[in-house]
Amino acid sequence: MDESLQLFSLHAFNEHYPLEDFMELSNTVVDYAGGIPLVLEVWGSFLNGKNNGEWRDATRKLKKIPHGEVQKIVRISFDSLDEKEKKLFLDIACFFVGESKNFAIQVLEACEFFPVIGFRRLEDLCLLKYDPGHVIVMHDILKQMGKEIIQQESDDPGKRSRLWDSKDALKVLKNCEGTETVEGLILLPNGKDIKVKAKVFQKMKRLRVLHLDHVLPSPGNKLLFRNFGYKHLSRNLVWLRWHHFDLSVLPSQLYLGNLVALDLSYSNIKRVWRGTMVLGKLKFLNLSYCHNLTTTPNFFGLPNLEELILDDCVRLQEVDKSIGHLHKLIILCLDNCQSLRKLPSEMANLKSLERLSISLSSWDQRRTLTKRSAGFIGLPPNFVQGFSCLKTLNMERCSIQLPNEIGNMISLTFLTICECKFDYLPESICSLTKLEILFIIDCRMSNLPSELGRLNRLRHLNLQGNNFCSLPESIGDLTKLRNLNLCRCERLQSLPKLSGGPCLIVAINSCPSLRRISLESITNSRIISCYMCPKLDMNCFVHEIGTSFFNYKD
Repeated sequence: MDESLQLFSLHAFNEHYPLEDFMELSNTVVDYAGGIPLVLEVWGSFLNGKNNGEWRDATRKLKKIPHGEVQKIVRISFDSLDEKEKKLFLDIACFFVGESKNFAIQVLEACEFFPVIGFRRLEDLCLLKYDPGHVIVMHDILKQMGKEIIQQESDDPGKRSRLWDSKDALKVLKNCEGTETVEGLILLPNGKDIKVKAKVFQKMKRLRVLHLDHVLPSPGNKLLFRNFGYKHLSRNLVWLRWHHFDLSVLPSQLYLGNLVALDLSYSNIKRVWRGTMVLGKLKFLNLSYCHNLTTTPNFFGLPNLEELILDDCVRLQEVDKSIGHLHKLIILCLDNCQSLRKLPSEMANLKSLERLSISLSSWDQRRTLTKRSAGFIGLPPNFVQGFSCLKTLNMERCSIQLPNEIGNMISLTFLTICECKFDYLPESICSLTKLEILFIIDCRMSNLPSELGRLNRLRHLNLQGNNFCSLPESIGDLTKLRNLNLCRCERLQSLPKLSGGPCLIVAINSCPSLRRISLESITNSRIISCYMCPKLDMNCFVHEIGTSFFNYKD
């Protein structure tokens, strides 16, 4: 009971125990909650800030609900919301769990649900939470409650506001039962072709969210729209997710003017649209796994685009120069674009870019050593000059000599450079004092900056597969370092003093030239792994300090 009372009190009073005047009422609620954490959190948040009279009224209402009916208990909190907040909650329960908070807010702003203040209200009532990556999380009981509220709107699925169940959605589409009430619809694959007529969407004029998702890219799972007139799709769509879209280009009759998010992943498209498409509200464009896409669309008509995902577009050969006009672009992903060989110099104009990832292979291919595309992606000389807002940069198989201007990327916290062509890191990289993760892997780099120790926030440093013979002494100034990987550095001869402390893990496997390790590095580290270092005499270390903190093999 003490643990339940503490959890309830943290949400009701922002303290570990109830205020004296509310002790009896608090015990009543905790006893009725039966130790269920969700009920304790929701009811505590619901009662937070209310006076004694309001508490007594709420507990009387609570006592009328039979024990064990958790949904009805938390429903009282839902009923306290205003109409906009209720719509927000129902949309999240049906469509946005698992999406990022930023994405959901931007899409729902277009629905005029005032999501910024609405999300705060739902958070305060513990009806909504986030994982560490700011992805929306909702308890299963709350999701089910939301869906049951929608089911109670009508016995006829076609007259409900949101269709999240594929069986209901399929019934409505096949029988042309959709009405103006429907605002959102999800249709997941059922293992066979689905044939519907154009008029099926004709009455759904308020449709805002449409997901036609297909996971298995086999002929039996393609969505067929027989005799479909794309003009019948709602002009109010703000989020269209159409995986395995079967046409090679978006039809001109499809109105996209109100879209905030367009996801055509796994589709058959070879080009997204013809000419210039003006989509002033579009902020998210996902074309990943479009294996037939050879060139990106013209971007001139997308002034507000913030996120562009082109991962696994294996036939993509060209990024249109108009990408330089995406002045609000924050995220650009070009991973596993196996046919891409160069990027336009206009990319240097992406002044708002915070995350950039470019590679010729996927993470799975790199991890499993699968055969990958030959060649490199050519980057223009001015590539990094304009990226002052960039926080994350991942480059794999890129041909570039890193310029001194890399030191101007002062916001950078995560830098990965893998299998790229360059000889050394410029000294200016030591100006990136916000850098926390630095991976320079298999670049055959022969020299490291002498002032590497200035990167005083660095926690993870991976330098495996390079050609330097020694590390700069300043590496000992990296007091926050937690992981150091020097595996496969075949010319490395010595390891200087390290200062990461007892949390530091060092890997120096397969370093055939390694002869010496600083004794202080060993005693200051939690573990040192040094397999396959034949020239390293570990016997002296074993004799002097034992083997409890490192692993080694000849």
